[in-house]
Amino acid sequence: MPPYIPDDPKLASQFRDIQPRNHTLPFDVLGRIFHHIPKIGPFDLLPILFVCNSWHEAVCHHSSLWSDITLDKTIHTMFSVGDTFQESRASNYLHCCLKYSGTMPLDITLDFESFTERSFGGNVEIRISSGNVETQIIPLLKVLIGRGEEHLVRWRSFTWHAIICARSIPITLSFLPSTIPNLRTLKFFEVFYQDNLHSAFPTCPNLQTVQLHLCNQFLLKENDFSHVTELKLGTDHIWHSEDVKALHKFSNVRRLTLYTVGYSYTTEPSGGSTGAEVLFPHLHTLRLHGAPGLVLVKLLKKPKLKELEFDKVSSFDILEDVSLASTIESAHIQIRQCDIDPEVCISERVMGFLTLAPLLQRLCVPKWLHEELESGGLCFEERRVHLEVIPE
Repeated sequence: MPPYIPDDPKLASQFRDIQPRNHTLPFDVLGRIFHHIPKIGPFDLLPILFVCNSWHEAVCHHSSLWSDITLDKTIHTMFSVGDTFQESRASNYLHCCLKYSGTMPLDITLDFESFTERSFGGNVEIRISSGNVETQIIPLLKVLIGRGEEHLVRWRSFTWHAIICARSIPITLSFLPSTIPNLRTLKFFEVFYQDNLHSAFPTCPNLQTVQLHLCNQFLLKENDFSHVTELKLGTDHIWHSEDVKALHKFSNVRRLTLYTVGYSYTTEPSGGSTGAEVLFPHLHTLRLHGAPGLVLVKLLKKPKLKELEFDKVSSFDILEDVSLASTIESAHIQIRQCDIDPEVCISERVMGFLTLAPLLQRLCVPKWLHEELESGGLCFEERRVHLEVIPE
């Protein structure tokens, strides 16, 4: 394949000067350069294949470039003619991804969020489905599984954005096998189905990391989460009893993140009683992002907690009501300066926090807060607390 030479004489001269240097780079070095392009995926690699022989070989021989596969609106658009989705062409593309990814672990994403349109009514975000076209890409899962499930053993992570496309949930489950043997990471975003489901998500005996954002617990009823070491549990602003039930299934986690997004307030768990307290005997790190809520945090019993991270001023109030900080040795305060009310004395809140954490040895704060604490004359040496600045 001959390299491309621009028609413009000046550009052509510059291109010839650069071209030999490109050709001298080993294939693995070129491949690593492509790998560091932000948000690059297999679909973005197709034009690179036709630049020159060196780039073609570099892309084809760097298998990790092909292992992150997403089924979304881009796939539907690129392989549609008019209103007709050409599944066979999309399947050929996926077969190329499987071929060039070699034996690399596969990261699979099923993203229906791209099929929704966003609008705003007042201060409320409204998402509208663009029809049922998202269901046309679901059968492509058969290609990624393989006729004899030969590709399934390579599935390392599965991310599912269902959003408001609820009708796609039972269809998706019908195409999945009973077990995904080597899956390490599972992420669900708004996979919420109100009617009865005939099947649950496949069992994943080797799961290590799970993220659930507005998810039906029924979907995961067949799974044993005793081996999961990290859980991220999130919501928009309303915690449900479903979320509390989720906590009880992950009692062996070492790292737990509770987060809210999109709102500055939180409603405590709804749907009846919050249930019994949840014992996390091995919990080492707890992250509170957004406004998790006092009632939910109070349920956590964590005798071995060593590291705490939070990013809202309201978390100081939660820490005063529960004994979260009594055993921690390291804390990360990631509050943004623009989120501070002018009437709040942040230095006083930090000093109050230190009294709640008698074993604290290391405190990490953003640069603006570090300057605020130093200008306030706070002395950390007496407490033997090492103060560090979080890199921006």
